[in-house]
Amino acid sequence: MTAAQKLNLLSIEDFIKNYEGMRCQFHEGEIWEAQATTPDHSYIQAAIAEVLRSFFNKIGGGGPTRPGGWWIFSEVAVRYSDKSLFSHDLAGWKRSHFPERPQRYPIKDRPDWVCEILSSNSSNDRIKKKAVLHEHEVPFYWIVDSVEKTIDVLKWNSEGYTSVLDVTEGFVGKIPPFDAVILKANVLFGEEDD
Repeated sequence: MTAAQKLNLLSIEDFIKNYEGMRCQFHEGEIWEAQATTPDHSYIQAAIAEVLRSFFNKIGGGGPTRPGGWWIFSEVAVRYSDKSLFSHDLAGWKRSHFPERPQRYPIKDRPDWVCEILSSNSSNDRIKKKAVLHEHEVPFYWIVDSVEKTIDVLKWNSEGYTSVLDVTEGFVGKIPPFDAVILKANVLFGEEDD
């Protein structure tokens, strides 16, 4: 952002009015323009969404193998305050908290889970966005490195996020908050299931 752009900081209302539908985010008066994603980023984002929706995106679930209970979205805008509106790679809301699928832009209800896949602006995801999510008590935050093929599973606590699991290639097991089923890391990273 140039010095001239910083002098004309937008309000969140102006941002919503002028940038709805665009791949931009808003933080403390600044617009974060979305960069084009890499093929790995896009493919892993789609793979995680597909896997999680197959298990969790049902109203009543389908028994122990398809527990349901979540709304899972990709590229959805969430307004956290008058200072921050983020378009998350993936975000989820428990249906027990939100029986109706969120539909308005931007969503104003805090998600129960957020997933960001690192790209060229990784400091936004690891520092600025993480601080906002913590302030608003988002229970779980996944930070996915598409190059290293890792997922840092973070859980909210009052002191800050705590890393509760480091998922790497080859991992098979339960991954919070989706620990009702066994997940395969390689499938989340877009590889074929055996």
